[in-house]
Amino acid sequence: MSHVPQVGPQYCELMKTALHRVSFLTDDAAALLPPRVWRALCDVRLARESVYRQIEQLSQESSEFRGRHCDVMLSQILKAGIASSNAQMGNIQVFDQVSGRLVIQVHKGFQQPFLDFFGLLKPGEAACGAAFQLRSRVIVDDVTDSDIFRRQDSLEVLLDSGVRSVQSTPLIGSKGQMLGVFSTHNSIPRWPTDKELLSLNYFAACAATLIEWYPGTVLKDSAVNY
Repeated sequence: MSHVPQVGPQYCELMKTALHRVSFLTDDAAALLPPRVWRALCDVRLARESVYRQIEQLSQESSEFRGRHCDVMLSQILKAGIASSNAQMGNIQVFDQVSGRLVIQVHKGFQQPFLDFFGLLKPGEAACGAAFQLRSRVIVDDVTDSDIFRRQDSLEVLLDSGVRSVQSTPLIGSKGQMLGVFSTHNSIPRWPTDKELLSLNYFAACAATLIEWYPGTVLKDSAVNY
C-alpha cells in the first residue's frame, strides 16, 4: 500500500484552479464542440461545487473525516485478508492505551454476542490477546482442542458464532510498538497454508501502516461491520 500524502493548501488551490477553468466555457462554445463533449463539460461544471466541498473537507483533515477514511480502508484490508486466507469471518482490533484493552475496530461475519464478548479484551486473553502479548502469530486449528479456549466462556461464544479455527496476527508499528491484532476465523477446523500466511502477513502490515498514519482517529464507541 502506497503512502497517501497529506493534502496541503497549495494542492487544494491547484485543484480548485483546474476545476474553475471549466466555468469559463460559455454557451457559445456549444456550437464549436461536439454535443457529447459539451454535455460532458456541463456535467463537470455541475459537479464542480460538490468537488469543492470535498477538497475543503480534505484540506481541513478533520478527525471525523480521517476516522471514516480509516474505517473504510481497514474494512477493505480485512475483506481482502479474509478472502486470501479462505476464511469466512474476521476482525481488526486496535489497542487502546487508555484502557489497556484490544478494541474491535472493524469486523465481518459476526453478530452482537461475539462483539459483546470479544469487543474489549485484555492482552493475553483468547487467541488475539495471546498474539498481542507474545508479539507473534497465534494459530488455533481447532478451538475445541486448544489450551487457550479449554474450559473458557470464550469457547461457547466461538462455537455459537460458527467459529472452529482462528489465526491472530499482531499489528506492529514501524518503531516496534504494538498497535493491534488482525484475526481471521474459519467455520471448520483447519491450519492455514504457507501461501495464506504470507498473504496475511502482507495485509497485517497494511493495516498496521494505516493505523499508524491515523493515530487517535480509529477508536470509536462501536465496531463497524463490513
